Amino acid sequence: MKRLSGFVVFCLILCSECTPVIYSKMNAPLRHQLNRAEEEIRFAGECQNELTSKIRDRIENCGIRIQTVNGAFFTASGTPYQIRKLSRLECIIRLESGSDYRYKMHEESP
Repeated sequence: MKRLSGFVVFCLILCSECTPVIYSKMNAPLRHQLNRAEEEIRFAGECQNELTSKIRDRIENCGIRIQTVNGAFFTASGTPYQIRKLSRLECIIRLESGSDYRYKMHEESP
C-alpha cells in the first residue's frame, strides 16, 4: 500500500509539471526568442488584475526577476524555461518581448 501511495504522489508531481506551455499568451517575437536563446530574456507581461504581492510571489516562484510594475503590467527577465513555466499561470494573460511592450505600458499609464 505504501508503494502505491508513493507512486500516486509521484504521478501527481509529474502531472503538475506536464501542464502545457501556453504559447497563445506570447507574441511571435517572444516565441522566437524562446526557441533561440539559452540565457535570460527581457520581456513584459500583463496580469488579469493589478499585480499584488501574492501574484508577484507566484511569478517569482517561477524564477522570474521582476524589474518594474505598473498596475497589471510588469517588465521582467527570465530564462526560456522560466518564461514557459510562467505562461502556465492563469493570472498571466499576455507576455511579449520587451522592446514591443514598452510602448503599451506607457500608453496604459494614468
